[in-house]
Amino acid sequence: MASDNDYPVHNFPPLMRELAIELHENCGVPVELAALLTLGVSALACQGGVQVTRPNCDPSPCALFILLIAGSGTRKTTALHKLLVEVLALEQDLVARLAECLPEQEAAVLTWEVQRKALLKQIERVAKKNEPVDRLQSQLSDLMAARPSNPVAPKFVYEDPTPEAIVEGLCKNWHSAAVVSSEGGSFLNGRSSSDLSLWNRLWDGKGVSVERVGRGVVSSKEALASLIIAVQERPLQDFYDTRGEKAIDIGFLCRFVVSCPPRLIGSRFLPAVRTQPKWDALTAFRGRTRALLEEQVGNPGERPPKPRTLVPSLQAEHRWIDGYNKIEAMIRPGEYFAAVPGYASKIAENAARIAAIFHTIEGKAGDEIDFEDMDRAFRICAWHAEQFMSCFGPSSQFSPERRYAKKLEDWLLDHVWMQGKTEVLKNHIRQFGPNSMRKRDVLEMAYQVLISEDKIRFSHGYENAIYIQLNPNFFTWLGGQRKCA
Repeated sequence: MASDNDYPVHNFPPLMRELAIELHENCGVPVELAALLTLGVSALACQGGVQVTRPNCDPSPCALFILLIAGSGTRKTTALHKLLVEVLALEQDLVARLAECLPEQEAAVLTWEVQRKALLKQIERVAKKNEPVDRLQSQLSDLMAARPSNPVAPKFVYEDPTPEAIVEGLCKNWHSAAVVSSEGGSFLNGRSSSDLSLWNRLWDGKGVSVERVGRGVVSSKEALASLIIAVQERPLQDFYDTRGEKAIDIGFLCRFVVSCPPRLIGSRFLPAVRTQPKWDALTAFRGRTRALLEEQVGNPGERPPKPRTLVPSLQAEHRWIDGYNKIEAMIRPGEYFAAVPGYASKIAENAARIAAIFHTIEGKAGDEIDFEDMDRAFRICAWHAEQFMSCFGPSSQFSPERRYAKKLEDWLLDHVWMQGKTEVLKNHIRQFGPNSMRKRDVLEMAYQVLISEDKIRFSHGYENAIYIQLNPNFFTWLGGQRKCA
């Protein structure tokens, strides 16, 4: 597993890089976690105002799906809160700003209603005389098109919403948002993920249209959303066991930028002389994200401006094509991505989106993405591709063999090690072990994984009885980790 020393944080542009390092040093979070949360919040700030083109493709929004597999105590909630403080403050400020405009807006609505009723009366009088109403009907059509809207203060962040709530919010409130879950098990294993195709459409920026029983249709052509999900391994395992195959088949998991950062618990010591931490990059980042969101919102009641379209420079386009072609070659049978073609097909698009985010957060002039940002984006995506493969590839921790091994490992910890024992009869596990693992072939699969990882070994006792001996170094550590979590 990668450590904070080999994460390519140097490939982030200056502001985002410095912020990730600040969060790492001041909050004690792994730099992988800090960088990826920074990227997710940056996507939220950019996605409503920027889209990016790729060769032979329609423009894509800059929404991102972020998945952090991080245990309890990693301070992910603390880091995420620091990144979102100004976004949430802007939500409140916009509510107050809207309240100031309500009297004027209500007057406009009432005036429009009077005009509508007067025009309808004219049409009724003329129709009773069997005279033409074409002119009045055209006036009514123009009036209906100019109906004053009832403005709603934008909402940028949702925490574990139901599918109905996110659709309602994106269609009636504000079309661009991020769904944030620092305890992602409730999102992945709850109603929020019951419609995985909905989240695919929101990542694609294809809009949504949903018919509600007895309440008509709500729709938005501009609706899009990012996901920022931090989840512990066990809830993610539960999700993968129940919905994982479908989630990969329809491309939901394939859209994610994935990281499984190391745990720093036990190594986050305070210096003897504690100095006040500096937050220069965080202050600048908060100001930048707020400015981008305010620019997208405009004035209450006004239609938001259309997103800018960023275009790769000639050199950046060549870099994108080269990256795309290399990935495509790695999907061939027997190659690195052969088992996950759906994921591989999204890497280059995520790279283009990340390059557009880099360009926008740094405030670079013009609408042309340079080679440096595109190259940096591909290097970051390459690192996270290895993380995806380690989590969801053929030999990942979520493969059948690894899942069985994990279940047996947990059972051995609870029913053997924590009972003060260091070994157990193999036949005892067949009789009293996990219900789902009492078949001989399943158990043998789990044994081989744990033996290869030096967690257990076989030994022979009286009359050739076979014992499972536990490695005390590993199970002492595992029991400590369980207490920490």
